[in-house]
Amino acid sequence: IHDTAEQCIMTGEEMEQDFVTETGFKHIRIRCISYNVETDDGALLAVIEERNEDDPQTRQNKMESVLRFLYTLYSRIDLISSDGTVENIYLDSSRYKESFIKGSLKRSIRTFASRNIHPDDQYRFIQFFDLDTALTRIQDTGGKDIKEYFRTMDAKGRYNWQIYNLLSVVFNGDQKFLLCSRATDAARDSLTGLQTRNTALPLIKAHMQQAKGRATLIIVDLDNFKHVNDNFGHPAGDAVLKDIASRMREKFQYAGLVSRLGGDEFIIFLRGLSKDEVDELLMEFCVRPKSIVYQDHEIFYTVSIGYAVYPENGDSYKDLYQKADLALYQVKQGGKDSYYAYDKSLNGKEKE
Repeated sequence: IHDTAEQCIMTGEEMEQDFVTETGFKHIRIRCISYNVETDDGALLAVIEERNEDDPQTRQNKMESVLRFLYTLYSRIDLISSDGTVENIYLDSSRYKESFIKGSLKRSIRTFASRNIHPDDQYRFIQFFDLDTALTRIQDTGGKDIKEYFRTMDAKGRYNWQIYNLLSVVFNGDQKFLLCSRATDAARDSLTGLQTRNTALPLIKAHMQQAKGRATLIIVDLDNFKHVNDNFGHPAGDAVLKDIASRMREKFQYAGLVSRLGGDEFIIFLRGLSKDEVDELLMEFCVRPKSIVYQDHEIFYTVSIGYAVYPENGDSYKDLYQKADLALYQVKQGGKDSYYAYDKSLNGKEKE
């Protein structure tokens, strides 16, 4: 609208433009009624009209406007109809190995998942496209879309994290969904390179939902991290975060995933290891000295660790996190620089 107004001033002609607001589709006409070149002051007359949603041209213009905007944001856009069919609208073929098969959504999704989605993400990917629950899930978010992250094979055969958005739209009176996807950096923490909460938590929850067997949720917290920031500066603190991330990735990632939740808090999710195996790994990790050299200063640091086991200590991420957090609190109260496994004796010990 600002650009349209400038054109109106330069040309002296009346200008028109369609635009969208939170309250609907609009049409604006702008005319310059006075302008002083020396002072760069003037006045514009603007008339804004409501567009009738029932007007076929308005609906078409609105859809085209939305799609033009989405083309700038996403690498692929598919239209899903309420009858369970899917059709590709836009595809950047340089970024994808293949697109959905036109026709049955269920068949297309399963075929695409088996060929292009990481095996650990395939179950969640198929569930994401359940049209019977899609509208309810969208409404539960309080918005008009839902999103998830899945590792998707690119044109070179590599798995990269992609964000998938499912948007609810009504076109010509029919309920439809727009599926938009693109590569995203939000899957990886920019400082440490570890998975973020956005990608780690869905993988952990999917493991429990599918009852894939024993797993361990571990919370890792840096001890006295504020002291490092206060005495050496935040760049030194960042260096410590990168160092501990590298150490955890090297030690634990072979058996699961390592994620930074935020600040100096991390989680590790290990699959299939016995308690003795987990304890051995954590003991080795804790006793090994940890330090970095920053501006000729050697900075030593330690970590406190608490963990809980699925399914013995809980069958949901929330349950396991709360119990692992209680175990972590026990370590903090006991002097830090160690690890502790949740047990029922901690139930009466609330965190201060």
